[in-house]
Amino acid sequence: MPTCRKCGSHFPNKKIIDGKQRTLNGRCYCLDCSPFKLHNTRKLEEQAKDGLGVCSTCGRSDTKRKIGYKVCYSCINRAREHKKSDQVYAVVGETCWICGYGKGKATRGVMDFHHIGKKSFNISKRNMGQFSWNAVFYEVRKCVLVCCRCHREIHAGIIPKNEVMTLYENKWLELAGNSMAECGPDATEVGSSNLPLPTILEKIVEDQYRATNLCEFVCEQCLKKITMRKSQLLGRRFCSQACRLLANRKVKRPSAEDLIKDVADMTWESVGKKYGVSSNAVRKWFHAYGIEQYLNVRGRLAHLAERLDHTQKVAGPTPAPTTI
Repeated sequence: MPTCRKCGSHFPNKKIIDGKQRTLNGRCYCLDCSPFKLHNTRKLEEQAKDGLGVCSTCGRSDTKRKIGYKVCYSCINRAREHKKSDQVYAVVGETCWICGYGKGKATRGVMDFHHIGKKSFNISKRNMGQFSWNAVFYEVRKCVLVCCRCHREIHAGIIPKNEVMTLYENKWLELAGNSMAECGPDATEVGSSNLPLPTILEKIVEDQYRATNLCEFVCEQCLKKITMRKSQLLGRRFCSQACRLLANRKVKRPSAEDLIKDVADMTWESVGKKYGVSSNAVRKWFHAYGIEQYLNVRGRLAHLAERLDHTQKVAGPTPAPTTI
């Protein structure tokens, strides 16, 4: 009889399941540890060691997670979502900005974020857990917190857009306070600017996002400055594949003029030895520079010299000039 690798109990070779006789010889676990038709492919005996097969938060044993972690993926994501949600509502509050409706944390599910600027993603509890805090805060600064009823009235046109814009300006100025001077321009510059306040706030948030999440990168080959995320700079040295190939060349390629002069004076093998490459590599350099018309310069000169020698042999020696 087969032995279960997890609990060590024996189970029969054959058993009637759902009115049919099933063969259980190929199973590694008994039907109690791995029920029929669940298609289990995990190593249950490793998860069972030291209680690793059970999540320490929810207590479930059939959750997907890494070996050695005592918390399942569902609990990890749920904790991340709660943390980001608490951070967002700590900034914007838990009441509607238009009608003032709100009953604390219990009414978060009926609150919506109405976008004033360009929307990158919907602000939901699930998305808050998937994105970083900088990206979430950058998106929240484009929105107005309203209840579900006011949100429908805005889209239906019952609440005018100019009122929503005025509310957006006043509320974010109240929430921002002195932080606007830290993020970008000061209060005098904001008041004297010709740009509308939503555009200014978006630029302030963009500058804050760039300062915390973006940085400049200088390519080692072309010395070009590129702005990209910090997560993309790990071990990066070049801006493109072309720069990486140029930097990884073992031999410095000469200029096109030097190649033409060397080929006119020396053979292909001699030119290759001069630069430490093969003669075929020298020919490829001609194709790379787009000067294929000079590939046969030496061949034409050699052919012309052979023709001159042949004509001299046929015509015989030239007579000496006669003197009078």
